[in-house]
Amino acid sequence: MQDLPLPDTTQKHDCLFSIRSGAAPYGLAAAMLSITLIFANGVHAAPADKKESKTIYKFLPTRHLFQPYLADPMRPSMGAQLAYVDDSTITNTTNSRFILQLGGLIEIAQLSPDEQMDRGWQFGIEAGFNGQFDRGQSQDNIGWDGLYGLIVSYRHNDQWAYRTGLHHVSSHVGDEYAERTGRKRIGYTREEVFGAFAWSFRPQWRTYAELGWAYDLLGKDLQEAWRAQAGLEYEKNKVIWGKNWRPYAAVNFTSYEESGWNIDTSIQLGLFYRKSGRLLRVGLSIYDGRTLLGEFFQEEDRWIGLGAWLDI
Repeated sequence: MQDLPLPDTTQKHDCLFSIRSGAAPYGLAAAMLSITLIFANGVHAAPADKKESKTIYKFLPTRHLFQPYLADPMRPSMGAQLAYVDDSTITNTTNSRFILQLGGLIEIAQLSPDEQMDRGWQFGIEAGFNGQFDRGQSQDNIGWDGLYGLIVSYRHNDQWAYRTGLHHVSSHVGDEYAERTGRKRIGYTREEVFGAFAWSFRPQWRTYAELGWAYDLLGKDLQEAWRAQAGLEYEKNKVIWGKNWRPYAAVNFTSYEESGWNIDTSIQLGLFYRKSGRLLRVGLSIYDGRTLLGEFFQEEDRWIGLGAWLDI
């Protein structure tokens, strides 16, 4: 592992801001972005004799400077799973589900140092649909979540990357499920600002952590503001099938204040194929925690599934 440059102890950074109830989320996002900049500049100060390079602009880059989390079941992606539900507290559902994900993260623009397109800044938009269907009830839609966000990412070197942004999720009860059971919508909606870092501490290993704070909650009587997330990923360099298929393993932990800080665990094991910034994955998925559908966040699920995902 390459040693990181030592921080420049001669430089001091002053950062003073306040967060008031009802403050505009854009101001909070700007403050978090400022903290990320200060941290990056302070901890990873460049050598004084390094030559100044010009900035390269790229429109619609295909590669992510901050790679999305592999085992995060909530992030926008193109995916489909057949899941066997071992245990669930959602009433009037069977043990067989079809889980569908549509969407992804599109990078709009990138700013990078000359001849270093794997460094710099990216500005992107994410959007997605996450739905679950009960295969034992004529494929009735149990519920679905709509997601979108604005993301700013920064990669300093091969090891460290950061991101911040605004994220929205709005959850709905499936029409068929509501008609059959009489279940009413509680109006689960969450808009938050978040900050995260990822550390590739070995060529094949990466860990990350993320913290989110919701500035707008529709169900204020039930929902709470804070969310925490962390994970670990392994991608083997050696090809084991065909010309490009390699094994991977990933685990993701998420915890919400509104769920009593109980830990939701998601695990993926499988093979991946990476080409031109796109990632195709097939494998096994295991989940144990609060139901992924926001409308049912007070319920719990435990399931195992076989699936395929395309990260665009």
